[in-house]
Amino acid sequence: MKTTVVRSAILGLVFFWPAVLSADWPQLMHDAARTGRSPDNPPIVNPQVRWSWRPYNAANYTLAVDSSSNGGYRYSGFPSIGGRVQPIVMSSIVVIGTLTNMVYALDANTGAELWSRAVGGPVAHSAAVALNIAVVPCTDMKLYAFNLQTGATVWILNGDGGFYTAPAIEHGRVYASCSDGRVYCADLMTGTLVWRSTPAAMPIACCVCVGGVVCF
Repeated sequence: MKTTVVRSAILGLVFFWPAVLSADWPQLMHDAARTGRSPDNPPIVNPQVRWSWRPYNAANYTLAVDSSSNGGYRYSGFPSIGGRVQPIVMSSIVVIGTLTNMVYALDANTGAELWSRAVGGPVAHSAAVALNIAVVPCTDMKLYAFNLQTGATVWILNGDGGFYTAPAIEHGRVYASCSDGRVYCADLMTGTLVWRSTPAAMPIACCVCVGGVVCF
């Protein structure tokens, strides 16, 4: 079975060939239980780069200075994608958020940009997609939901802290741990808050949903 390998880096995305998307990767580690398993059958042998993509934001252009060359510029780069972010793939669309306050949707086969949306802060972790809705956590104390095909805003949920971890989606509900020490549960279609847990210590990991139990 042919497999697509998606690799994210601090500068951008690289897709490898051969590429037939036989299975989606709709949220962190594939599913709400974070199994990290897919019906695809890796590894692929001698992969070739199919396309690469790098977000550009001139206001966040970074220059590195080489101390051994009298302060000369050594290299330039765009440190735009957080190290914990996984590219999320659904219906041949890649969704990824950046540290430069943007969310992008790309064509998984060509790398072409389908849409982009600005958010109110850096996106530090992975999105989650279900039922044509992409849910993006943001450090600006909001969860954003976008239409997967068009990028139109479906809803925005306000929290009392930043959302630094990837949300989980299961049975039409979104679960997201927040820096206020709570887990938020919202309706996927409307963004209506279903419940919010009592305060605990600041969550340091993403929610895991197994057998009707939410762990964080």
